[in-house]
Amino acid sequence: MKTFLLSFSTIATQFGAVFTDAESPIEALTNVTKAGLNAGGECAIFEVSKEDGDKMGRDQFFNKQQMLAAGYETTETLCPPCRADVMANATRICEDCNEKLAYNVPMG
Repeated sequence: MKTFLLSFSTIATQFGAVFTDAESPIEALTNVTKAGLNAGGECAIFEVSKEDGDKMGRDQFFNKQQMLAAGYETTETLCPPCRADVMANATRICEDCNEKLAYNVPMG
């Protein structure tokens, strides 16, 4: 089992993030969606350390302010080349595909 950070945003707004355990990024997104924690928008999924999940707690939604208060940073503060490097390591689900997934995955 791996630990993932799922970050939800649009071009204009950073909604927040969820830590969860799963075997793959898509399983992580599906599980978060079933739990009612998919905030919509684009989803960037990062594999993170188990310790990150332990620090914040799993399967809870954390808004941007909570993440910043815990010492996490947003990619907004990075220069374009560094941001591109970080995002190259993410599984990205566009807003339209995330909406389709949220519509087709039963919650609960």
